Amino acid sequence: MTDTESQQWALHQLVSYWQRCPRAADTLEGIVHWWLPQDAVALGAAVVAEALTCLVARGVVQAAPAVDGRVRYRLCDPARGALGGLL
Repeated sequence: MTDTESQQWALHQLVSYWQRCPRAADTLEGIVHWWLPQDAVALGAAVVAEALTCLVARGVVQAAPAVDGRVRYRLCDPARGALGGLL
């Protein structure tokens, strides 16, 4: 799988998860470990981080720093339904 294919796969997985669980929020580590299929571990967190950065740049996902200093990712507006055009 090329880097672009890997990132597209990660984007698809993230969008699919948020469609099922629109109020979900977690750190990069939590997303890789809990949200994605086991084969995501082989891709590495860097590919998932790139996909999250893409979603943040599109204004679909918010990267919110928490008190513990870690960033948590969540949909900007779960009720808006902005994920429909991303798959």
